[in-house]
Amino acid sequence: MSHPRPWAFRPPGAARLKDAVMDEWFRPLWTSPEIRATCGKCVLGVPPEQELLRWTEKLRDFGRPALVVRAAEDKAMPL
Repeated sequence: MSHPRPWAFRPPGAARLKDAVMDEWFRPLWTSPEIRATCGKCVLGVPPEQELLRWTEKLRDFGRPALVVRAAEDKAMPL
């Protein structure tokens, strides 16, 4: 099975995962109705874009230090 965005499911900077590994990771999603239902709730529970943008703007008022860790090669959150 080919996966459309394998970079989204591997550590930043890591080598491409083999399809067999990806298939094993995703097998429960394809075979378990309970896992699919839970995954669906998570995906559908993401707030609308405008709400996410509002939350992002509120972060400007956060007056304490924050540490954001990412790899220089991160393709999911490029600089």
